[in-house]
Amino acid sequence: MSCQKLLLLLVACIATGMLYAQKEVKPIIITGYHYNVNKSDTMRLTVHRDLITSADLLTDTVLICVTSQFAFRFELPVRDYPVYMSLSTSRFKQQARGEYYDKVLFAEYFLLPGDSVHVQYNQSKVYFSGIGADRLNAWRDLQELRKDLDYLLPVPSIVDNPDAVRKGLWKKDSIQRAAVAFLEKRKSRLSEADYRLLRTELTGDYLFQELRVLRATNFYAFDSTCRQLVLDHYKKTFLDLPLDTAASRINPYSGRYVGSLYVKYCIVDNRYKELTGTPGARQWSVGEQAAAISRRFSGYIREKMLTGHLLHAAQKKALTDSLLHFVTAQVQEPKYRPLLQELKDNFLTGALMTDHAFIDKAGNTVRLSDLRGKVLLLDFWFKGCGGCVSVAKALPEVEKALEGSNVQFVSLSIDKSRKDWLASIDPANPVLAGKPYAYTHYTTASTLYLNTGGSGSDNDFIRKYVPYNGYPTLLVVDVDGKLYSANPPRPDVEGGKEKLIALLKAASGRQ
Repeated sequence: MSCQKLLLLLVACIATGMLYAQKEVKPIIITGYHYNVNKSDTMRLTVHRDLITSADLLTDTVLICVTSQFAFRFELPVRDYPVYMSLSTSRFKQQARGEYYDKVLFAEYFLLPGDSVHVQYNQSKVYFSGIGADRLNAWRDLQELRKDLDYLLPVPSIVDNPDAVRKGLWKKDSIQRAAVAFLEKRKSRLSEADYRLLRTELTGDYLFQELRVLRATNFYAFDSTCRQLVLDHYKKTFLDLPLDTAASRINPYSGRYVGSLYVKYCIVDNRYKELTGTPGARQWSVGEQAAAISRRFSGYIREKMLTGHLLHAAQKKALTDSLLHFVTAQVQEPKYRPLLQELKDNFLTGALMTDHAFIDKAGNTVRLSDLRGKVLLLDFWFKGCGGCVSVAKALPEVEKALEGSNVQFVSLSIDKSRKDWLASIDPANPVLAGKPYAYTHYTTASTLYLNTGGSGSDNDFIRKYVPYNGYPTLLVVDVDGKLYSANPPRPDVEGGKEKLIALLKAASGRQ
């Protein structure tokens, strides 16, 4: 059976079920044991929004629990909608690289109101028991079955080899067929609601991963023969796939499913049409995408997709005042209204920036309000960020062009280690000489270098103005401390320096 037939079957099956009764208001409880930690260690429960933008589910809240004799317990407040959750241990230090990382027990599992799950982790596998456990165990097994999908992302050694591309596409489809067959066998052990939910998630996750790869590689642009293979596969499998959008027939809380709708309809379909010569085909602007979503979809799906689209624009530094006004006027869903209003309050031109205290190289406290009267170019970065270094390399020329103006360039590092931060901005540091991602080569005497003082990205200011940790980020603030530009031109792209210089001159009143 072809992959498209399987996907059609899944969509048809999804359409036969009634929606999970989301209005049931109950808490979600997670307890468990983790024997691979200290008797008293920290467990981290991340609650994700049911929204996917470019790649991942977005974080909503993070809960921390200290284990007692290896045991832990989390209880989420009552709610009437499902959530995605990830559970991890406190950060371990990786000795070889000296970096910290989270040991993840499970990532982005769907939990429903009323679930009361007991988690047990030993060695390398997580086991669930209690209310909701059958669904979670089934998703764990599906993820294990499909883990090789992550290793089929294209790399140059594969995408310019037609035979490798054929085998890769076949293997992807084979893995998905095996997952569908597994779920059918597991059906008798699942409630009808859980089965429908897993079916929706499975379809959405497969589509989303495939579409994400096609988008990232521009349909395997490295080789014309390989690209044609992929274009043919897309036409056969995805282009005319009638994805269901009726809230009465699918679980609209599935971020993976709605995320796949968004990427397919707003981005990948248009790129396919461009590459195949469809007359008038082109990529839409963020405003055109929002208008198209509003026309094409309805109800909760539409509002969910518009919200995700605005968050995606924030990640990509593509927010505009018109987009903020349009989406916040369209979306009335109570769950999303506070989030949208926050984005509008933070990034609308003329919004007063929140004051915050940072630490300079000498250890002194510097508040943004201390800099009132100057136009600020805020450059958010961290060491090891290639894009951050690229921006830093281009900024000295911009700064030189504005000598004598009231523009202050502010380098704002989120590195938690003060020692690492100072080393990375020290031009005389011999350790970093010749390193490609060393920020130090591009420091200037007139730039104000600030740091978060050890809080990294875990402080209100960074979370507010660098949503979802998209770096590098540039912001322009006017002399009154109000936002002048939420997405100024990057100086490291063609024509960007000239555009940024012009923007800063306009902000400072110079022509």
